Amino acid sequence: MRKMRKPPVGARPGTLAIPSGATKSVLRVLSYDEETIEEHQPPNLGGIRQLKDTGRRLWVDVQGLGDEKLLRGLAELFAIHPLALEDVANVPVRPKTESYDRQLLVIAQIPRSTDDLELSIRQVSVVIGQNYLLTFQEGSENALEPVRKRLEVQKSLMRKSSTDYLGYAVLDTIVDAYYPVVEIMGTRLEELEERVLAEATPETLRDLNSIKGQLLTLRRAITPQREAVNKLIRDENELVSQTVRT
Repeated sequence: MRKMRKPPVGARPGTLAIPSGATKSVLRVLSYDEETIEEHQPPNLGGIRQLKDTGRRLWVDVQGLGDEKLLRGLAELFAIHPLALEDVANVPVRPKTESYDRQLLVIAQIPRSTDDLELSIRQVSVVIGQNYLLTFQEGSENALEPVRKRLEVQKSLMRKSSTDYLGYAVLDTIVDAYYPVVEIMGTRLEELEERVLAEATPETLRDLNSIKGQLLTLRRAITPQREAVNKLIRDENELVSQTVRT
């Protein structure tokens, strides 16, 4: 189980605790409307400010949380509350939904299973605002590429809708990522069951303990995440339309 990175005892609220080995930040910025979409590279805070003022819908995606200057710059530009920025940067945070002035923060966790059956959980933070969406991915795996490809489709519902629908698509992609991981674990459990029935060796018991730990990790991520999504459905907020809540 990963431990949350914490600031020193007595530090003021909003203090960031970014370790030296954190993944280097890569910034991707998309501006779009129903007719056109444009990716802006290399993006910078000044350019993002200009895009924000155009009225076009904006998606700012940060992959990797190693650049504190960038995180603070985005927080200042989009008026992200210091406590929200602390939840974004000091990973991992228990999945949740928090309402701030003219913003919603959703903390989610996405699973990733490697070829050698090792499970990792990465945090994805989503900030929903009026006409913009910010995503902060703990890792550099670009887990939201499926959403980006859907957004590129002209005349799609995502292009016609406000950024709350884009936020829904991001969360939907995160939830979908659990299915292949659970399927892999189910297959592995069946194989282990056959091995136990044939011959219970110390290696088999060790593998059983390993997958038990991974299932507990998944449960810790899924249970609070369900409540975070339910809060989006249950609590009325001007930033989330009835269509998106449905």
